Amino acid sequence: MRFSNAAAVAVITVLLAGTANAATYHVATNGSDSNNGSLNAPFRTLTRATEGLRPGDVVNVRGGVYFETVQINVKGTAAERITIRSYPGETAIFDGTGTGRNENVLTLYKSAYVDLSGFEVRNAGQIGICSWGSNNVRILNNRVHHSFRNGIYVGWDVMGVSYDNVVDGNTVHNNVLENANREFPNGGWATGVSMNYTDRGRVTNNRIYENDGEGIVTILAKYTHIEGNELSDNFSVGIYVDNSRYVKVNANLMYSTGNSRYYREGYPASGMATANEWYDHSLPSSDNIFTNNIVINSRWGFFYGAYQRGGGLRNAVVANNTFYKSASTMLWIEDDSHANNHFENNIFYQLGGRGMLDVHGGGVTYKNNVWYGAPVAIASANDVLADPKFVNPGGFKASDYKLTNLSPALTVGANLSTIVTKDFFGSPRSAAFDIGAHQFTNSSAVTPALASPANLRGAATGTRSIALNWASTANVQYAVYRDGTKIATVATPEFIDTGLTPNTIYTYQVSAFAGANESPRSIGVPVKTQANPRRRAVR
Repeated sequence: MRFSNAAAVAVITVLLAGTANAATYHVATNGSDSNNGSLNAPFRTLTRATEGLRPGDVVNVRGGVYFETVQINVKGTAAERITIRSYPGETAIFDGTGTGRNENVLTLYKSAYVDLSGFEVRNAGQIGICSWGSNNVRILNNRVHHSFRNGIYVGWDVMGVSYDNVVDGNTVHNNVLENANREFPNGGWATGVSMNYTDRGRVTNNRIYENDGEGIVTILAKYTHIEGNELSDNFSVGIYVDNSRYVKVNANLMYSTGNSRYYREGYPASGMATANEWYDHSLPSSDNIFTNNIVINSRWGFFYGAYQRGGGLRNAVVANNTFYKSASTMLWIEDDSHANNHFENNIFYQLGGRGMLDVHGGGVTYKNNVWYGAPVAIASANDVLADPKFVNPGGFKASDYKLTNLSPALTVGANLSTIVTKDFFGSPRSAAFDIGAHQFTNSSAVTPALASPANLRGAATGTRSIALNWASTANVQYAVYRDGTKIATVATPEFIDTGLTPNTIYTYQVSAFAGANESPRSIGVPVKTQANPRRRAVR
């Protein structure tokens, strides 16, 4: 059970005046709260700088370390947001060392239309950055680490108050220290990023790693969008959808590097999961979509847990994901009242685990999936049982799981273009449809690699010339390199180099190119020009 963070939050009463000309204020470690907040007379604390901010105002915090906990209660508008940020080109560090277990470092309390960006937040007694009962807040490009509980928390204690909030571009690591010694063996730990009791939240483009709790969690949330995040070595699970509806989990990269420090019960974190745990409210999970995700070295690639409230996996779409190597089974779905779920166009590449499936109950359709590495009993007539031919299986980069032109996953996917419009890399999904997170076929983002020209040969044709030739490649031109410098572009697989020095060795390479796509250069071939003939002495 995840911690709901209903701890008391101190309230700062701020009387907001009507819209006026926007002002810019500054904070610096050598400032004074009796100053006027100008660049030359900055405030000393962020708390002072945020008092009475109006729509459109900007607060710049100069670089340095601030041992301050801040609660911000300000409201901008859609047309004039309030910006609170590190001074451009500098990083302001807010350090919560010594704060109590109920104290956050930066709290946006009932704020609206505020951007909080560019800070380093560390050593929080409770939460690093907390948005509590706010709307239209954006938490952008911060680094949050070594918090006792959550790195970043967005929510409230009832539904309908927190909405339209964004967590984007942040680095969140080494948080949830409350569970560092595994003091929560049965659950109850916090998360790297939480989006709880929130409507229309967005968690995008964050790097989340080595937290002693889950990576990203939604609880009692609706219409959350989780996309473009990279998660590694978090405890228990990468992305967890709990008591949440209409959540879209798209194009995230999740993996374990093998760091057992973050294993649970001897296993790395699972990739994606959904369930319904006990809370004071209930919003049974349903209508959630999981697409284009890449999950590597997980416990389970995807699981549904029937524990606590249960209720079944309902109206879920799990499509065009790529799963590689699970220590348990690729899929774990506990027995429950499942209904109307679809697993389509996924790649399941198992290696050394306990098999493909541990699934129970009906209500799930499997279609147009690729299965490889372990037996599978539910393959349909449209499934593929073959090696998907990844670029570099076993790597930790998304590009390692691109398809090659030899992949049996090409052109055999179901048409899900109304649900999955693009692939992990942003290329359009269009006929013919490929299986997995990468759309190789008809993809403008992927150009097949050109091979180096083969069989380069050279011979001196005189003291100052060398003739070259090599094997032909269709529909390309060639670049000729002498001693590492490009000397010519030719349309046919031959070239005569002239104007050379007698009795001298030159090393040649050639490459093939089509447009901007150039092959690697061929292996260098040394060729020596002829020497000048010796002249017979005249008597």
